[in-house]
Amino acid sequence: MAQALDSTAVRKISAEPTGAAKIFQFHRRTNILHSVFTLKSRIQV
Repeated sequence: MAQALDSTAVRKISAEPTGAAKIFQFHRRTNILHSVFTLKSRIQV
């Protein structure tokens, strides 16, 4: 079951490289914002 889902996800990602790239960029951006936010809160404390 998991393997079937993985192959389908891989096919979708390879079929839509721009969509996958957008999702990846979005995740990276939120991660950067989150790390900056945690750093700021640590400095305040």
